[in-house]
Amino acid sequence: MQAKASPENSSRSLNPNTSLVAGGHVQEQHYMGEATGPISLDRTEKRPLRTALTYKIKKQLEPFQYTNLPTSRSIRLLEILPCAGGRVRCYMRTVTLDDEPYFNALSYTWGDPLWRGLSPPAPEYETCSHEIECDGHSLKIHKNLHDLLLQLSKKLTAIVTDFKDKNQDHKVMIMLQSLRKLGAAMCHTRYWEANYIWIDAICINQQDPIERGAQVSIMGDVYRAAHSVVVWLGPHDKQADEAIRVCHILESIPLEKWQDIRSIRDENSYRKLGIPCISQEQWEDFGAFAQRSWFSRAWILQEAVLARQFVVLYDRHELPWRDLAASFGFILASKWEIEIAHLASSAAGLQNNEKFSPHLMTGNCTKVARIQALRKSGLRVSFWSLLTTVRNCMAQDPRDLVYAVLGMVHTPTNTIVPNYTKSTSEVYTEAAWAIIDETENLQLLCFVTDISKRKINDLPSWVPDWSARLRPSPLRGGPQGYANREKESRWYPAGDHRWIRPRGNFGSRELTVSALQVDTVLATATDPADAHNLHMTLELAADHLQCAPQGLSSVGRSEALWRTLIADTVHQERAVERHRDMFHDWLIHTMWKIYHAVSISDSLKLRERIEKARLSLAKLATLDDTGLVPDLGTIDADLQVIKDGSRHTHKRIIYNSTQYTLNMQPACLRRKLFRTSNGLLGLGPESLRVGDKVVIATGSDLPLILRPMAGKPQTFQFVGQAYVHEIMHGEALRLLFETKASFEDIVLI
Repeated sequence: MQAKASPENSSRSLNPNTSLVAGGHVQEQHYMGEATGPISLDRTEKRPLRTALTYKIKKQLEPFQYTNLPTSRSIRLLEILPCAGGRVRCYMRTVTLDDEPYFNALSYTWGDPLWRGLSPPAPEYETCSHEIECDGHSLKIHKNLHDLLLQLSKKLTAIVTDFKDKNQDHKVMIMLQSLRKLGAAMCHTRYWEANYIWIDAICINQQDPIERGAQVSIMGDVYRAAHSVVVWLGPHDKQADEAIRVCHILESIPLEKWQDIRSIRDENSYRKLGIPCISQEQWEDFGAFAQRSWFSRAWILQEAVLARQFVVLYDRHELPWRDLAASFGFILASKWEIEIAHLASSAAGLQNNEKFSPHLMTGNCTKVARIQALRKSGLRVSFWSLLTTVRNCMAQDPRDLVYAVLGMVHTPTNTIVPNYTKSTSEVYTEAAWAIIDETENLQLLCFVTDISKRKINDLPSWVPDWSARLRPSPLRGGPQGYANREKESRWYPAGDHRWIRPRGNFGSRELTVSALQVDTVLATATDPADAHNLHMTLELAADHLQCAPQGLSSVGRSEALWRTLIADTVHQERAVERHRDMFHDWLIHTMWKIYHAVSISDSLKLRERIEKARLSLAKLATLDDTGLVPDLGTIDADLQVIKDGSRHTHKRIIYNSTQYTLNMQPACLRRKLFRTSNGLLGLGPESLRVGDKVVIATGSDLPLILRPMAGKPQTFQFVGQAYVHEIMHGEALRLLFETKASFEDIVLI
C-alpha cells in the first residue's frame, strides 16, 4: 500500500543529539499537506514553520494510506498541529525504537469513556466516523480520541496565536517554541516536553492483521520507551468534580488507618479516619467516576505498569496517579466498594434491575490497586496471574485479553506471538498450553468456566475462555498462590502419582492426561445453597444415607453431608467439628425462612416446596442416628422459641446459620450437589448431568467431571472440577488394588 503523500515512511531519528542542518541554519518552508526538505524529529531543534497562515486546506481530502514499516522495531509517531478551520491536523513520522526516540504514549478507551449504568454506550462513540487530517489526507477515528485531539489542537492554536501577537516578525521561532509547549495543551506539567505521541488507533494500521500482530508484540517496549504515558479518562461530566474531591480526601488518609470501616453512612467512620464527612451524593458521583470505561480496559495493566511516568487527564484537568491509586486502595481495604456501587446504581435508577452487578466497581478498584503494587515493587508476575487479572476486562478484540499482558510476562512465553490471522480459539488454546508449561501441572483447569457460560463456542472443552466470567469460582478459593507454589494444596486425590506433562504439540486442541476413572454420577440437586431448593438437597442427602458405601459408619455418612456442602473448607483450612453444629442451625434457619416466605406471599408453589422440604427432612432425620439432622418436632419447637422472642436461642441460630452460609455460598453457588453409583457425595459444575464420570488425574488437586464422547473410546469432554468426599486424599487409589482399574491415558477435546 503506497500513500500519495509519503512522509509517513521516513525513519529519521528522534534522538535529541541529532541536528537538523549542519551549522544549525533553518530555512522557512511552507507545509502544503506533505513534507518538503529534510526534517528531523529532535525535540530541541528548530523546525519548519507550519501555521494556519501558510497551510492550504483542501476541502475534500483523499483517504490516508499506510505504508509498510521498514523494520520489526519501527513505530509511527504523531505530531499534533495547530487547528485549522476546526479541523484536527497532525503529521506522522516513522522511527525505530532502537534510536531511543523522545515521545509520549496515550492510554485511553476507543469507545464511550463514561459510565452509563446498564444503558448502551452513546452511539456517537461506537463508530469510527470522525475525520482528522493526517499528512494532508483524511483519516477516520473514534469520537473519544477525536475529542482529545481537538482539545489539544485548539489549545496549541491558542498558544501559537499568543506568541504571534507578541512578536509578528519571528514566525519561525514562535512556532518552534509553541510546538515545544505541547504539554501546555494537555496539562501544566513538565512531563509534556515531548512533541510526539504514540496512539495505537492511528500509529498502527488496524486494517492490516500482520502489522497489528507485529506492533502488539513490541507494545511493551513502546510503553517502556515512552517518556510519559498519558491517561485520557474522557470529557467532563456532572459527576467528575465531586468525584475528584473525594479522591483527594481519601488520598489524605494515612495507610495505618486503612481497615475494615463499618459503613460509609456512619459518621463515626469519618471521625476515626480524620476526614470530613462525604455525602451520599458525593459517593454516587465517585461511584460513577470509578466505573468509567478506562478502568475496565484490558490494556491498562501493561500501559500503566510499564510506564516511566504516569499522567491522568480528564477533560482539561490533571489528576495525580498517586491520589487515584490511594483512593481506590482505601476503598478496597475498607470494603466499601460494594456499597458505593449500589449507591451509584441507585442514582442511575438501576437499584432494582436484576442485571445490575457490583463486580465492575470491585474489579476496577482491584485492578488499580494491583497496578500500584506492581509499579512500586516490580514483582515478577506469572502469565496465568496476569490473565486472571484482565479476565472480563474490556477489549475490542477478545484475543487482546491474552496479547495485552505479554509485554509484562517474565516467564518464557515466547511461543505465543501476537497474530491476528489466528482465531480466538487458537489464541486461547496457545495460552492454555503456555500455562501448562509455566505451572507444570493441570491447575489451568480451575480457570475453565462452566460450559453454559462460555462465549467462545469453538474452544476445546479444557481451555479457559478468558472473555467469559469465571463461574463458578475455583473450589480452592481462588487461583492466587497455588500455581506459583506460595501455598500447597490440601488435596491430593491422585496420591503420590507423579505428574507427567501431557503429550501434545503446543497449540493442539487435544490434551492427553493420565487418569483413573472412579465413579459415575447417579443423581443431582441444583444450587443447594438456595433455600427454595432445600427439598431437592434434603432428598438427595437422604438417598445418600440410604445408599452410602458399606463399611462407612453412620457418623461418616452424616459427616459427608455437612462437610460436602462447604467443600470441607473454612478460610482455606479443613472445617472443624463446630461447623457440624452450625449445619444443624442452618437447617432450622432455612426452614424458618421458607415458612416466613409463605406467610408473606401465601404462594401455592411455596407451600408445595415447604411440604416437600418437611417430608424430605423427616426422611433424612429418620435415617440419621447421630443427632446431626433435627427432626420435625425439634424444628417446630425451635421455630416457636424464635417466634416467642427467646433472644439467646434466636441469636445462636442466626449466628451459626450465617457462619455456615458464608462458607457454603462460595462452595455451592452455581454448582450441583450429586451422588454417585458407589454412594459418594460431591459438589460439581452447573452443567453436570447424570452419566458423567468422576475421574482423578495426575497433576490435578481436584477430581474431574468428564463426559464420554459417543463413538470415541477414551475421549472425553471436560465438564469441570469437583469436590468429592472420601476421595480427596488418595482414598480412590484402593481401586488399583481391589479391582483391575489403573491409570490410563485419556484424551480431552
